[in-house]
Amino acid sequence: MSAPSAVDDYNNITNDGEEGEEEEETTAVDFLQSMMMQDDEQDEDEPASSALSSTPSADPQYNPKKPLWWKKISGRPTKSQKRSIEAMSQFRLPRVDYGSFLDWEEIFASTTPQDNTNNAGREIWLEIGFGTGDNLLASAHQHPDRCFVGAEVHTSGIGKLSQRMHRAILQSQHWTGYTVFTPERSNQPQTPEQPDPEEDEEIDSDTPLPDSTISNNLYSNLRIYGGDGVKLLPYIPTSSLSAVLITFPDPFPKQRQIPYRVVQTQTLLALHRILKHAGRLFVATDHEGHSQWCREKVHQVNTNARQQKQEQQEQQNQLFVSVEDFDRTEWLPVISKYEQKGWNEGRTTHLSCWQVVK
Repeated sequence: MSAPSAVDDYNNITNDGEEGEEEEETTAVDFLQSMMMQDDEQDEDEPASSALSSTPSADPQYNPKKPLWWKKISGRPTKSQKRSIEAMSQFRLPRVDYGSFLDWEEIFASTTPQDNTNNAGREIWLEIGFGTGDNLLASAHQHPDRCFVGAEVHTSGIGKLSQRMHRAILQSQHWTGYTVFTPERSNQPQTPEQPDPEEDEEIDSDTPLPDSTISNNLYSNLRIYGGDGVKLLPYIPTSSLSAVLITFPDPFPKQRQIPYRVVQTQTLLALHRILKHAGRLFVATDHEGHSQWCREKVHQVNTNARQQKQEQQEQQNQLFVSVEDFDRTEWLPVISKYEQKGWNEGRTTHLSCWQVVK
């Protein structure tokens, strides 16, 4: 495997980006955005109805080609964020040929565990939809003994994460601007915090990064995939992950938006393949209907597996076992601005956990 160049688009696993609008000046980030954009139907007035609270009769197939309005909601990255994306290019997942798998041992070979354990035995966690990276960066900081992969489709979120990493590496200290979760703060409205002006300050592009940036810096246990995390799953080796996090995905509440939801039958089957036995799937959402949808899809997958195993006269009859007693701080140690905004608007965070059975 070879690392992609700076001008490669972030969708570098299959290089299957979608053709988009032309830009007057093309940078690596502009190219990424143009590859991810497509002409699609605009959102129409449609009642949200009860689409989320009922399982459709026909099992929908996941549709990664999101509508144009959805791709624009996060905005464009700033010039400073674009430069940080370029500076942090070493942290991108490498290109993998179609039909091949990522080599975790090679990808994290430069990572030196602080407890001197073998890299091959370290846990690998995947977060699908890391937003601006609060939880991903906090987890990588708090658990240097684990390896983390973050997937995010919005370029502005990748830019914010890259900017925080860039500044942290230059200052030789982890980014700690996140809000730590405590039970007392759970689902409680708070006065919105003022944005940190330093986060959007220009980073001197002439300041050289340390030599061997990945092997010597603070986030050597972190890699980034800029694109749809569901499209990454086929390239992950079987039974290689200890946990997968789906954090606050868009619920897509309308009936015609059902195929856009991340949690679908084929997604769950793919997650079951890549998770180890007893590996865990975590889902966080502030939409009650979406939480119910996820539980129904897991139940549906288990029911189908049970019927298939009975026909084959095998004893195993479910793929996911619900876990009720789990510690949020082990996988969601922070309160993101998105989650706090939901609490301020009266929404409640719904957390779910399932353990894989193989």
